[in-house]
Amino acid sequence: VNNEAEYLSMAVNHLGNPVVAWHENPAGAAKSTISVRRWTGATWESLNYSNTLFYIDFPKIAANPVNGDLYLTWRQQVTGVSAYHPHQIFAAQRTGASWTEMGGSFTTPGISSALVSSVISYPYGPDIAVRGSNVMVSWRAGNTNGNSVFVRQWKPGQSSWTTVYGAGDLPGVDTWSEKAF
Repeated sequence: VNNEAEYLSMAVNHLGNPVVAWHENPAGAAKSTISVRRWTGATWESLNYSNTLFYIDFPKIAANPVNGDLYLTWRQQVTGVSAYHPHQIFAAQRTGASWTEMGGSFTTPGISSALVSSVISYPYGPDIAVRGSNVMVSWRAGNTNGNSVFVRQWKPGQSSWTTVYGAGDLPGVDTWSEKAF
């Protein structure tokens, strides 16, 4: 029995050790997962993010270079958004023994939620970066009319994610006419 692994991402923590994340399809399982492993200096420690929905992919990992906190973003299938494009972008932080939410980043419709009300788009390819305790997530979203690149940020104490210089809402950082699918 073999699992499939794809969409690899790696960060280096404050100790100089690698942290690796990937999308995994366990053989025979009805849902996919994100696997996360951190090198402790002696062994690979599992820090898996577990989900309860069917489809989860495009994980990206980042590490705070000062304290080693980890930040993870991904795309996940959700219900109640759009029958044709049932995906949104989500994120989590790990500051101790478990993954926790940042300003609604665990709950549907996730970080990319504002775009659902203005245009139905298919989000994919998220990325994540951290500076100090501020976290930024970017992603590409599009439909049959074209694509845009978006950026949102979360700062500790905020109850939600905010746009970065207007790039969290349409038209985003840039827009082009190439179809998303």
